[in-house]
Amino acid sequence: MSKLIKIILSPFSAALETVYGLVIRVQPPYTDNEVNIQISPNITEYKETVNKDFKQFTMTSNIEDTKHISLNLKSKSTQIISFEDKDYEIKLLNIGKVKQQGQDFPFFEFMITET
Repeated sequence: MSKLIKIILSPFSAALETVYGLVIRVQPPYTDNEVNIQISPNITEYKETVNKDFKQFTMTSNIEDTKHISLNLKSKSTQIISFEDKDYEIKLLNIGKVKQQGQDFPFFEFMITET
């Protein structure tokens, strides 16, 4: 079974998604062809609405089970990870820009497959 997720880096959306019990968070550095992601960090603080211009705030920290991977669109778009006795294939599908409230923000699309 596979699930498509899209993470948008803007103050109007969280820079993370949850799928199959994994928390997937984009972290710097990233480019138009490459992205770094954190798998299942510890969420230490979360606020749904900070103010009218800043909709969500999330703070994370690394724990023993946190994984860091780098993916790129040219030569390393897929990686398999193990987490809590299950294997997952993470595939980077697309990196682009999306307009929100008059500004362009980067987005990253992934296909997550529980293998």
